[in-house]
Amino acid sequence: MKNFILLLLCFSGIDALAQQKLIKVNRSMNAPEEVSIAINPVHPNCVAASSNINNYYYSINGGSTWKEKKVSSKHGVWGDPMVHFDAFGNLYFAHLGKNPEKYFPNWIDNMVVQRINMSYDSCFADASIGFNNGKIQDKEWLSSNLKGTLFMTWTEFDRYESKDPNDHSRIRFSQSEDFGTTWAKPIVVSDKEGDCLDGDSTMEGATSCSDSKGNIYVCWSGINKLWFDKSTSGGKSFGADKIIATQYGGWNVPVRHLFRANGMPFILCNQSASNYKDRLYVNWTDTRNGDADIFLKYSDDGGETWSNDIRVNNDVLGNGADQFCNNFSIDAVTGELYIVFYDKRNSRTGAYVDVYLAKSMDGGNHWTNYRITSKPFPAPGKTEFFGDYIDVDAYNGIIMPIFTSNDNGQYNVYTCHVDTTLQPEAHSIDDIQAVVLNDSLYIHAIVPKNRSFVITVSYNNTNINIAQDGGNETEFVFNARGFMETKITLKYGRKKKSIKVKNKPRS
Repeated sequence: MKNFILLLLCFSGIDALAQQKLIKVNRSMNAPEEVSIAINPVHPNCVAASSNINNYYYSINGGSTWKEKKVSSKHGVWGDPMVHFDAFGNLYFAHLGKNPEKYFPNWIDNMVVQRINMSYDSCFADASIGFNNGKIQDKEWLSSNLKGTLFMTWTEFDRYESKDPNDHSRIRFSQSEDFGTTWAKPIVVSDKEGDCLDGDSTMEGATSCSDSKGNIYVCWSGINKLWFDKSTSGGKSFGADKIIATQYGGWNVPVRHLFRANGMPFILCNQSASNYKDRLYVNWTDTRNGDADIFLKYSDDGGETWSNDIRVNNDVLGNGADQFCNNFSIDAVTGELYIVFYDKRNSRTGAYVDVYLAKSMDGGNHWTNYRITSKPFPAPGKTEFFGDYIDVDAYNGIIMPIFTSNDNGQYNVYTCHVDTTLQPEAHSIDDIQAVVLNDSLYIHAIVPKNRSFVITVSYNNTNINIAQDGGNETEFVFNARGFMETKITLKYGRKKKSIKVKNKPRS
């Protein structure tokens, strides 16, 4: 069989353990990505979620089952969706607007915040924010204080993807004191401007938070730095920008077999009654160690000084495995921290992706990593957009990450109730998967530890048998150029699993 050449064989010796139970959220097969989730702090059994472009999900039984709706707006809907509960249990759905009189990307000239009614099935407030002489408004994010005041931050482009050095990007801010009905005139937060290329030198990814003293904080990425600013006037003005970290490699993280991987920062303030009350945290991704890692740092004096950068993922340093698309939550009751991210530590070829959750009980200094996915899913490839963010929320010990998975070419949204009593590396007992990326066939197999197994690759009436001892997780790579379809069979003991995989254009 000349068309198949064995390129790589690798093992990961992890015992098969009890697994986190995943719950599918979506019903529609419309490539949902850029997911967010929020737990109602007043009625924690009520959970909301969202995904691109206009998917809204809600559950009234703690996330065990979900209903799905499509969000519409008189201002239009064009992605970057996120959901947020304030301290009183009011639910908001934020997204980009879409001006019907313009063409992409010029139609993204405002953002929208909709307030969802208490039955969670429709919107009754629909406010437009940010219009500024037709400039592009992008990547909005909501937060709120304990009084219910809403804060929104975002990026403004003079002209999206413009190469003109006279066109710039900047961070803007607005707030609402009447539960999203009306919004203050936006102000500019950033002193330093970036370019408009939607890349590492663009000012992007702004998020906000507030402390018990009424101070408002904003953090964002741009020009390979993390920028920070503070308002002591209740959001009427902001001070001078501060650089609080170097973001090695920038926010647009290069990851194998992925169109784009986001490492933009998120900022949160611990509002619990724990020992870490009012501690500020910033969470991001960068490539200082030769591959993408997740980091966090904190401040106990309102951002004047900061801790060292703390690496969150606990795989071997510099092993070539990427972690990316970070996001985090602070349990408002316990003060514990949870960071969710995509992770390739169980795929030495980088062709498969897991989801991990990291937990800290000591204010962010030490982290335990939990494997959320029981098996990795295939990376979508360089030509498929996979979204810029995933999410997690936590309240009084309820921990719910949300993410997009690539299931045989179909994107699906999953969540779970994380059980931190399980062993951190819990995963499937047996599984076989295959995907073709860039004319290579990547086979990922999971078999019980210390069990002999055989993988058979069948192509054009020719069989190739690969026999090995042990496991648990094994990957093989073959040259797939020229083949259209192949059958792959995994056998060990009396167990047998077979799949078929088709070739597809280079990605």
